[in-house]
Amino acid sequence: MATSNFPNFSTTLLAALKAASWPVSTPQIADGADIVPDVQREFVLVGNCEAKEDWDLLGNKRRNEQMKQYITIRANKVGDTQAATTARAFALMAVIENYVRGDPTIGGTVQMAGLVEWKVTKNGNEGEKYAEIVLAIGVRYGWITQ
Repeated sequence: MATSNFPNFSTTLLAALKAASWPVSTPQIADGADIVPDVQREFVLVGNCEAKEDWDLLGNKRRNEQMKQYITIRANKVGDTQAATTARAFALMAVIENYVRGDPTIGGTVQMAGLVEWKVTKNGNEGEKYAEIVLAIGVRYGWITQ
Protein backbone atom coordinates (compact mmCIF):
# COMPACT_ATOMS: atom_id res chain seq x y z
CA MET A 1 0.00 0.00 0.00
CA ALA A 2 1.32 3.45 -0.92
CA THR A 3 1.67 6.01 1.86
CA SER A 4 1.63 9.79 1.76
CA ASN A 5 4.29 11.58 -0.22
CA PHE A 6 4.41 14.29 2.46
CA PRO A 7 7.78 13.21 3.97
CA ASN A 8 9.50 13.52 0.56
CA PHE A 9 7.86 16.90 -0.08
CA SER A 10 8.73 18.27 3.36
CA THR A 11 12.37 17.13 3.21
CA THR A 12 12.84 18.59 -0.27
CA LEU A 13 11.22 21.91 0.66
CA LEU A 14 13.33 22.24 3.80
CA ALA A 15 16.56 21.49 1.88
CA ALA A 16 15.65 24.09 -0.76
CA LEU A 17 15.02 26.75 1.90
CA LYS A 18 18.35 25.99 3.59
CA ALA A 19 20.15 26.29 0.24
CA ALA A 20 18.31 29.44 -0.90
CA SER A 21 19.94 32.82 -1.45
CA TRP A 22 18.35 35.14 1.10
CA PRO A 23 18.49 38.94 0.80
CA VAL A 24 20.96 40.67 3.16
CA SER A 25 21.28 37.82 5.69
CA THR A 26 20.11 34.23 6.08
CA PRO A 27 17.33 33.65 8.62
CA GLN A 28 17.24 30.60 10.86
CA ILE A 29 15.56 27.75 8.98
CA ALA A 30 13.69 25.42 11.33
CA ASP A 31 11.74 22.22 10.76
CA GLY A 32 8.73 22.13 13.06
CA ALA A 33 9.66 21.50 16.66
CA ASP A 34 13.16 20.18 15.84
CA ILE A 35 14.58 23.63 16.53
CA VAL A 36 12.98 26.24 18.72
CA PRO A 37 13.78 29.46 16.87
CA ASP A 38 15.68 32.14 18.72
CA VAL A 39 13.06 34.89 18.58
CA GLN A 40 15.82 37.50 18.73
CA ARG A 41 16.76 36.43 15.19
CA GLU A 42 14.78 36.20 12.00
CA PHE A 43 13.45 32.77 11.19
CA VAL A 44 11.56 30.69 8.66
CA LEU A 45 9.74 27.83 10.38
CA VAL A 46 8.36 24.97 8.28
CA GLY A 47 5.52 24.06 10.57
CA ASN A 48 2.24 22.20 10.66
CA CYS A 49 0.29 20.89 7.73
CA GLU A 50 -3.30 19.93 7.03
CA ALA A 51 -4.10 17.18 4.55
CA LYS A 52 -7.13 15.51 3.05
CA GLU A 53 -7.74 12.73 0.56
CA ASP A 54 -10.41 12.13 -2.04
CA TRP A 55 -11.03 8.53 -3.00
CA ASP A 56 -11.94 6.98 -6.33
CA LEU A 57 -14.15 4.07 -5.33
CA LEU A 58 -14.03 2.37 -8.69
CA GLY A 59 -11.24 0.24 -10.12
CA ASN A 60 -7.98 0.33 -8.18
CA LYS A 61 -9.31 2.75 -5.51
CA ARG A 62 -6.89 5.57 -6.21
CA ARG A 63 -6.65 8.49 -3.80
CA ASN A 64 -5.93 12.14 -4.42
CA GLU A 65 -3.97 13.83 -1.64
CA GLN A 66 -4.17 17.57 -1.04
CA MET A 67 -2.35 19.48 1.66
CA LYS A 68 -1.57 22.91 3.08
CA GLN A 69 1.96 23.31 4.44
CA TYR A 70 2.22 26.25 6.84
CA ILE A 71 5.41 28.31 7.04
CA THR A 72 6.01 31.07 9.58
CA ILE A 73 8.36 33.91 8.63
CA ARG A 74 9.50 36.40 11.24
CA ALA A 75 11.52 39.57 10.68
CA ASN A 76 12.69 41.51 13.68
CA LYS A 77 13.21 45.26 13.97
CA VAL A 78 14.67 46.78 10.82
CA GLY A 79 15.64 50.43 11.19
CA ASP A 80 13.25 52.63 13.08
CA THR A 81 9.97 51.89 11.33
CA GLN A 82 7.39 49.15 11.31
CA ALA A 83 7.14 49.58 7.53
CA ALA A 84 10.81 48.63 7.06
CA THR A 85 10.37 45.59 9.31
CA THR A 86 7.26 44.48 7.41
CA ALA A 87 9.06 44.99 4.08
CA ARG A 88 11.85 42.69 5.31
CA ALA A 89 9.31 39.96 6.16
CA PHE A 90 7.89 40.23 2.64
CA ALA A 91 11.42 40.06 1.18
CA LEU A 92 11.88 36.74 3.01
CA MET A 93 8.48 35.55 1.79
CA ALA A 94 9.50 36.43 -1.78
CA VAL A 95 12.36 33.91 -1.60
CA ILE A 96 9.89 31.14 -0.77
CA GLU A 97 7.39 32.33 -3.37
CA ASN A 98 10.06 32.48 -6.09
CA TYR A 99 11.20 28.95 -5.26
CA VAL A 100 7.66 27.52 -5.36
CA ARG A 101 6.80 29.35 -8.60
CA GLY A 102 10.09 28.29 -10.16
CA ASP A 103 9.68 24.63 -9.17
CA PRO A 104 5.95 24.00 -8.58
CA THR A 105 6.60 20.25 -8.32
CA ILE A 106 9.02 20.85 -5.40
CA GLY A 107 11.78 18.73 -6.86
CA GLY A 108 9.34 16.32 -8.48
CA THR A 109 7.79 15.29 -5.15
CA VAL A 110 4.30 16.64 -5.92
CA GLN A 111 2.09 17.27 -8.92
CA MET A 112 1.58 20.99 -8.18
CA ALA A 113 2.27 23.46 -5.37
CA GLY A 114 1.59 27.16 -4.95
CA LEU A 115 1.03 29.82 -2.31
CA VAL A 116 -2.66 29.81 -1.41
CA GLU A 117 -2.99 32.13 1.59
CA TRP A 118 -1.04 34.23 4.04
CA LYS A 119 -1.60 36.36 7.12
CA VAL A 120 0.55 39.20 8.47
CA THR A 121 0.93 40.12 12.15
CA LYS A 122 2.76 43.33 13.05
CA ASN A 123 3.97 44.48 16.44
CA GLY A 124 4.97 48.12 16.53
CA ASN A 125 5.85 48.46 20.20
CA GLU A 126 8.97 50.53 20.65
CA GLY A 127 12.00 48.24 20.91
CA GLU A 128 9.97 45.15 19.99
CA LYS A 129 9.15 45.72 16.34
CA TYR A 130 8.59 42.59 14.31
CA ALA A 131 6.51 41.38 11.41
CA GLU A 132 5.37 37.79 11.13
CA ILE A 133 3.83 36.15 8.10
CA VAL A 134 2.16 32.76 8.23
CA LEU A 135 1.77 31.47 4.71
CA ALA A 136 0.27 28.29 3.35
CA ILE A 137 1.58 26.38 0.38
CA GLY A 138 -1.21 24.37 -1.22
CA VAL A 139 -0.10 21.00 -2.58
CA ARG A 140 -1.72 18.43 -4.84
CA TYR A 141 -0.10 15.05 -5.08
CA GLY A 142 -2.34 13.73 -7.82
CA TRP A 143 -3.88 10.30 -7.90
CA ILE A 144 -1.99 7.64 -6.00
CA THR A 145 -2.79 3.98 -6.51
CA GLN A 146 -3.42 2.22 -3.23
